[in-house]
Formats: sequence, C-alpha cells, structure tokens
Amino acid sequence: MITGIRYSIEPGTRLNACFPNPTLAEIFYRNAELAQALRITVPRGTMGSTDFGNVMRLVPGFCARVAFAPPGTGAHSLAWAEVGKSEEAHECVLTSAKLIAGMALDIIEDKKLLESIRRDHLAERDKSDA
Repeated sequence: MITGIRYSIEPGTRLNACFPNPTLAEIFYRNAELAQALRITVPRGTMGSTDFGNVMRLVPGFCARVAFAPPGTGAHSLAWAEVGKSEEAHECVLTSAKLIAGMALDIIEDKKLLESIRRDHLAERDKSDA
C-alpha cells in the first residue's frame, strides 16, 4: 500500500498435495540400500500439501524421508533445530546427496526408467485430481 501497487486476490488452491511416484520410490530405496543409509523411513500414506505439491503437478517429484533426529523429535521444533547442527545431521545431508546422485545416474543410464517415471507421474496426478 505504501508503494501504491494495486493487486487483487483470486481465491483458489494455494498448495496442492504431494503424490507418490512408484518408480522414483523404487530407485530411491534401491540407492538407499547401496549407500547403506540406515535411517530411511517408508513413505507416509499422505504427504501433505506444500509448494512442492504445486511443482509436482507439472514435473515428477519424490518426497524422501531421511532421518537425522531421534525418533519422536517434532519436525521444526527447537530440539529438531539443535540436532540439525550435529555431525549426524551433516552425514545425513551427505548420504542424501549420494542417494540423489545415484538416482540421477540410474535415470541417465536407463531411458526406460524415465518413461516409467513419466507414466507414473501422469497416472498418480490424475488419481489425485479425482
């Protein structure tokens, strides 16, 4: 208001729910096993609505859960933030980078994976729209 900018707000869906991509999940868990990632958790049935859910409407995505905090630590809590400064959290970031790199290499080397990821993306997106 100070700058005199005019705007309008249009009601609509601000944040879309994330949805699974079975092929990306399979590639992730295979790489997690290869990297000996110890604290990988299985995907939740619901993944919530986020800005990443909006991105996933357009391109395939995957929500991984790589733990660094002790079980029961509330996400985004003060305890979680403190544990986030630990060596274990640093190792978690390095392991996550290895998993993402491994996934990328798998997809680059096997064109059929990319086709499967695309099919999964469209099918799961259509299911989430229903």
